[in-house]
Amino acid sequence: MMTADPSEIVQAQLDAYNARDIEAFMSYWAEDAQYFAFPSELLASGAAQIRERHIVRFTEPNLFG
Repeated sequence: MMTADPSEIVQAQLDAYNARDIEAFMSYWAEDAQYFAFPSELLASGAAQIRERHIVRFTEPNLFG
């Protein structure tokens, strides 16, 4: 079994976010993932809701992580 370096996974997701590449970005989310605002506000439940939030977010002109 091959395991990935967590920092490489985080960097790849950040790169996809900054590129506004929804397909690459979503490839790092599980179907049952939950997305929270700190500390405990649930913003989206499941990959479909997370995708929809980020499709909108990726249209923001000053988006950069």
